[in-house]
Amino acid sequence: MREAQAASPNALSALGSVIHFLERELGRSDDAPMLIYEKIMQALRRMAMLYDQGELPAGSIDIEDFRQALNNTALVLMLNDSRVREAVEKRAAFHVSQLSPEEQAHITVLAQGLQPISSESLGTRMLEDSETAVDADADPIDCSGAIYQYGSTVVGMTSANRKMVEGVATASGITSFIMSVINWFQ
Repeated sequence: MREAQAASPNALSALGSVIHFLERELGRSDDAPMLIYEKIMQALRRMAMLYDQGELPAGSIDIEDFRQALNNTALVLMLNDSRVREAVEKRAAFHVSQLSPEEQAHITVLAQGLQPISSESLGTRMLEDSETAVDADADPIDCSGAIYQYGSTVVGMTSANRKMVEGVATASGITSFIMSVINWFQ
């Protein structure tokens, strides 16, 4: 059970800046799913920065519920609009293609670290996707799909339990790699 922590006035002010950003940007989005998705992802990135700067408390149930609602909305857009999913998939594939061989190795290292704390099927699929994602001989369509599946799994696990995923990344020596994966989807 999560321990509820009241948000401080400073945290509410920081969250207010994210809400103001969303109101302003969504008002200019013309209800275009891709633009809405991008603005939600930008808001989530702003929230992550505010967490890292200590301006948003990690234990606030209200702030966490808001962040989860944004994550769920982005996921719904991705799952229900083929153009959004296609654009996100292409972006993720491009980002992976720009990684150095050492950074590409982080993909599998993270999957290996997360596998023991995942369900058997999810852990196996994530490991297979990580291997396909960096396989130079893989069919480009299979590679792109694997990158998307791997990345969305890591993002989902991070959304569900950021501290746990960051702990695995830190233990694996690839702490900053989590943000790289999340950025594939922005």
